[in-house]
Amino acid sequence: FFFENFACLNYAQMEGGRNSEYFEIPLEDDAALKSPKSPFTPRALTKPKSAPVSASDLAKKLETASERRSRALQETKDKNEQHVQKVTATVKDTKESTEHRIAELKENLEMDLALKDRRRQQILEEKIGSAKKETEKVERLRTSLSDACHEKLKEIELDMSNKENNRKSILLGIKEACQQKLDRVSEVQSRRSLSTSVKEQE
Repeated sequence: FFFENFACLNYAQMEGGRNSEYFEIPLEDDAALKSPKSPFTPRALTKPKSAPVSASDLAKKLETASERRSRALQETKDKNEQHVQKVTATVKDTKESTEHRIAELKENLEMDLALKDRRRQQILEEKIGSAKKETEKVERLRTSLSDACHEKLKEIELDMSNKENNRKSILLGIKEACQQKLDRVSEVQSRRSLSTSVKEQE
């Protein structure tokens, strides 16, 4: 049976009291399908049934429906392809942006490491230079102390030599004075002895 907007193909299976099964295929054009339908009223029930559709009209409507479905499928396919292209472009842009960012971060990291390495080398050279200066300062101080110590030892040796010479000179003077006194005593004793002998002879 054919109704106003759909053609119903009825495949009856009557044996065993089973209900009939059918499916509907829209045959009208888009304008007819999209047009508002009048509400279902009892008056519509009294509307006489439409005349049967001829085979040529049915074939034409089926062809139209097939074309409509093909267009819908093609539109869906085109939209899907556009969406895929858009997503692909977005992924490509994101990938390029990410790769650019990674390269930029890598370059910044390498520059930072190089800068830190130069700074570390500079600090090391400064410490080495400072250590050399301290070593030279200590060496100069050691040399100065060594020279001062050597001079002091020479002064001490000279002073001790002078004191030894003075001591010897004093001892020699004392010895000479004592010898002179002894000589005088001997002379006096000799005189006394001579005087005593003369007196005894008289």
